[in-house]
Amino acid sequence: MEKLIIESFLTELNDSNMYLVTDRDSQRAILIDPSDADIIRQHMLGRGCSRKAQIEYIILTHEHYDHIAALSEARSLFTGCKVIASRKCSDRIQNPRKNMSKYFDIILAFKDGYDAAKRQGCHIEPYVSEAADIVFESSMCLDWNGHCITLVEAAGHSPGSILIDIDGQHLFCGDSLSYDYETLTKLPGGDGTAYERNTKSMLRSFGGEAIAYPGHGRAFVLAEAAHRLE
Repeated sequence: MEKLIIESFLTELNDSNMYLVTDRDSQRAILIDPSDADIIRQHMLGRGCSRKAQIEYIILTHEHYDHIAALSEARSLFTGCKVIASRKCSDRIQNPRKNMSKYFDIILAFKDGYDAAKRQGCHIEPYVSEAADIVFESSMCLDWNGHCITLVEAAGHSPGSILIDIDGQHLFCGDSLSYDYETLTKLPGGDGTAYERNTKSMLRSFGGEAIAYPGHGRAFVLAEAAHRLE
């Protein structure tokens, strides 16, 4: 039986994915990219999650608003949990220009399939979060309930982007890789050269049988995305 339970939640804001990773034996959990407070309250607290203990860590794949919109709420709901991010991500979530919240209404307006009528009267306020509790540069290893978690900086989509590898079998890649979409490196802070030279190489180094969990779109076996890594 798989030792990890991985749940994906599609959030309305920019169709972003939020993930809950639970160790089956201990029932301890990690929340990745908290982006919808309503989903957190209904599907995590509502099913009996302890505010104090069960969610031990929140890990951010990168700093953009559509992946951190519920970070402050999650911190208040799950007291005692620690937020982990790259140092660059931690710095940038504290700045509404660098986390893109200041411009997110404009970003959404240019999105394919944007429904102006649906969002009429909605406005995204500039968002500022507190710094992460645990920050790292380059890479970090975390021994969590018998699972080996490796966090690696992966510049390209944004300065604060990382890859999250759990047991060499599960790869949470934020917006650094998607089966459905080309990786976007043209937003402020993006670096196409770093992505081509470094991040693509790292992604190719993972075993092709690993399952990738992107920031947008469906999960997929990493080998299926070979066309994105050429």
